[in-house]
Amino acid sequence: MSDDYENVSKGSLKLKNDHGIKKKKKKKKSKELKEEIKRTKELDYTESDYVETKTKAELAYERIQKQKADEKILKRAALTHKEKIIKFNKHLDGMTEHFDMPKLSWTK
Repeated sequence: MSDDYENVSKGSLKLKNDHGIKKKKKKKKSKELKEEIKRTKELDYTESDYVETKTKAELAYERIQKQKADEKILKRAALTHKEKIIKFNKHLDGMTEHFDMPKLSWTK
């Protein structure tokens, strides 16, 4: 078995005309990139050039949606966990026996 591998040549593959061919290095396009950046900066619109495209109705709708979201967050943050459990247990007390569920403990 070791006889099969005695004549193996180690190292890189050598071709006949490989010694004179070299790849050209690619030139960096940094100058072109800098010029392109300058051009795009000149073309960028400032905030004063910005034109509002939304209608009055759209703006009013967004304002109302934001107010509703803020109210919803405040409503959720108003009750602590203990208060929520007490409120839920009162709700369960008021229900008929058909929907009877055991009361919850707020101590976990």
